[in-house]
Amino acid sequence: MRKNYKKNKIVAIIFAIIFLGFGYAFLNSNLKILGTARIRNVKWDIHFDNARKTYASSSVTYLSNSNSNIEPGDPIIKGDERQELEWEVIFNEPGDYYEFETDIVNAGNIDAMLDYENSFLKVKVGDEEEISVSLEQYTNRYYPWLDIRNFQHNDLPSYLEISLDGNMVFLEAGETKGLEGYIGIKSNITDEEWENLQGKDITMSLTLRYLQNSNHPYSTYVYLINPVLINGEELPKVVNDDGNYPGSGVHTVEFNTILNNPGDYYEFSVDVMNDGGHSAALDLNERTIKIGDGDVIDFYDLEDLPEGLIYTTENIGTNHTSYYTKICEYNKKTVKIRLSIDPNATEEVLNNLRGKKITVSYELHSGEYGSSGPELCG
Repeated sequence: MRKNYKKNKIVAIIFAIIFLGFGYAFLNSNLKILGTARIRNVKWDIHFDNARKTYASSSVTYLSNSNSNIEPGDPIIKGDERQELEWEVIFNEPGDYYEFETDIVNAGNIDAMLDYENSFLKVKVGDEEEISVSLEQYTNRYYPWLDIRNFQHNDLPSYLEISLDGNMVFLEAGETKGLEGYIGIKSNITDEEWENLQGKDITMSLTLRYLQNSNHPYSTYVYLINPVLINGEELPKVVNDDGNYPGSGVHTVEFNTILNNPGDYYEFSVDVMNDGGHSAALDLNERTIKIGDGDVIDFYDLEDLPEGLIYTTENIGTNHTSYYTKICEYNKKTVKIRLSIDPNATEEVLNNLRGKKITVSYELHSGEYGSSGPELCG
């Protein structure tokens, strides 16, 4: 038990500011224009919304505020542009903590991304010198989450616990994402440290700088374009292209065909684009086939393919022993997939295939290439 705690209370005045670096590029040239030009109305608006206290230790108390619409302890969104978040709590005992959540809203029409290099956590205790810590030192800039479970920095007071967690690194136009924060006094703070804190304000500020994000320079950004029918009657369909989530994606291509004779084949190609600054890994993961009214069959391995059919690919592996294909940053790769009847198929096998619609679905998975940081092509 710690003895003789002074009744003085430690006031933690904490505020966060989003600093919006307007990274939109304007190009200036001398042009002779013939005809009519239309300029898109550019709107840049990133702000806080729906800020609230989530949890706090029972001994934490709050300073009163003049806004009766805000619950005690909830952060206050300030400024005409709603870009400042401020709250004040009183830590009365060792082990006290305070947690909050807030939405970060991109109400503009420009995709945005967090600029790690110019985003900072700043902490000031009483009259001591302010400590500034760059988020770049504690985050994986190639991952779409800000995930700092506990700041560890030689200059930060060892008795403080500060964490940040949110999926707000990339904000597409019109998108809203969340940020969670935590600040607390460690329960094992020494008597001397606790005594020295009496009557001192602890101020925490978080500066998040956002820039225009046109091509996801810190991640992969994979999607499919230009499905081309090489041989067959029906163009393949891209039925799912969830590659707009930076860092990973699922892309599903489906086709229907009828194959009757030995050597008959269906073949298509599709361009896999990587519009990100990190090289991407692509693999052909889930594959299903349905023949006529039969059951849907998974053929993750080639030996699971129905008898008499041959499956070949170009620029992507055919099974789980050869799955990764590298796609360079800001580049594309054309994938070809072919399904054919074995030229040596028996008549019995052919009778099971002739005249029946074959439906095939291919699920391509994309992710970041390299396990220990970025691996770039150039």
